[in-house]
Amino acid sequence: MNDKYRLMRIRSDFFLIAFALTGLVLPAFAGEKSLTVIEVRPAWEKFPPADFGTNAVRLESLPIDAITNLTARHTGMIRASRLAWLGNFARTNLERDGGFKTHVEVGMAYAQNLFYSEALEWMQRALALNQNSSYVYNNLANVYYLSGDIPLALTNYFLALSISRNDPRTLLNLAFIHYETGLPQEAKKFYLKAILIDPALDRPEYQVLAGDEKPPATASPNASPARR
Repeated sequence: MNDKYRLMRIRSDFFLIAFALTGLVLPAFAGEKSLTVIEVRPAWEKFPPADFGTNAVRLESLPIDAITNLTARHTGMIRASRLAWLGNFARTNLERDGGFKTHVEVGMAYAQNLFYSEALEWMQRALALNQNSSYVYNNLANVYYLSGDIPLALTNYFLALSISRNDPRTLLNLAFIHYETGLPQEAKKFYLKAILIDPALDRPEYQVLAGDEKPPATASPNASPARR
């Protein structure tokens, strides 16, 4: 998962969950190519609707508080399920290898599921195991970036770069974050240095970082930092 599009998909995880139920009805209409109108008035005139009289029950819409509580309860269930899965994921991987890289992997799994405080705890544990790893600082920066803490993200990207000055992935991350924060010239500088070190990073989808393409006027750029 080394490019910006993978992290863009991470951000949309909960939107996919939210629309999962509505998506179930789509196949029923997937093959329809026309609309048929059926006139039902003659049937109503010949067969009037039943009169339930005083036993009729009026259906009321749910009050907004009930809907809110229902949504919160379901969201809580999803959150608890995700946390349980992540706990098992952490235990399984730590049994296999308790090194700092495994701690980073566990931390990123929490971050991908939007549990940023838990992700930061795992990154700090990784840092305690190895304080001289650009890999740790780069991914710690990724978590801060995903959580919206741009200053700490920048601090840790530069810490990663101070340990491994020619790490093209960290340079690419710095290009993305500078581009998104409105500093295209700085973004271009980091991107050109990254592709000079690793020409494989010179991809069409990254050309905007070099100033060769302009982002859509109606939307801000959506690039996200690459992971190592």
